[in-house]
Amino acid sequence: MALPSMTTLKVLLPTSHQAPYDDDALEILLNAPGTLKDLTTLGLSGNMSAAHIFKLLQHCASLRRLMLDLCVGEFNNLPQLASLKLRQIPLEALGKLSLLRCPRLRELSIMFGKMADGSEDVEYNDVFGRRVGSRFAAFLRGDTTSDSTLESLRIEHGIFEEDTLFKSLQPSPKDLAKT
Repeated sequence: MALPSMTTLKVLLPTSHQAPYDDDALEILLNAPGTLKDLTTLGLSGNMSAAHIFKLLQHCASLRRLMLDLCVGEFNNLPQLASLKLRQIPLEALGKLSLLRCPRLRELSIMFGKMADGSEDVEYNDVFGRRVGSRFAAFLRGDTTSDSTLESLRIEHGIFEEDTLFKSLQPSPKDLAKT
């Protein structure tokens, strides 16, 4: 099946921690890689496996805006990505954010929390301690070999102990040495 070339695509499927992966929509797109090459904006919502998302992103060479609203998932190198929205990020997944490489990222919006099992209600009870805060800081600083490009940061539903958020947003010693 040949799909037309497009610049914006949003795949919105139901999201549930108890449901199995639903990769059929991604499989259709993977069978038409020419459709993905000109994408500049991609939104994915639902239970999709990291393996399928990785395969899909490999065909999105022009991608500049990515929105992920997933119960699970892992990330990839996205050298052109300028804007990223992450939703329903549980605290235990924060360490995996360091796998995300976006050297040109200018805008980041991140919502912490997770869907309560078997309910439409959302619970946001994850608390950032110092250890988790340092992982978050490492993610925000990005590549330590180059200057940060981050201009806009939005954090939703994060609960931070003491001065953890303040310390996460402080420049690294390397950045301070440059001034």
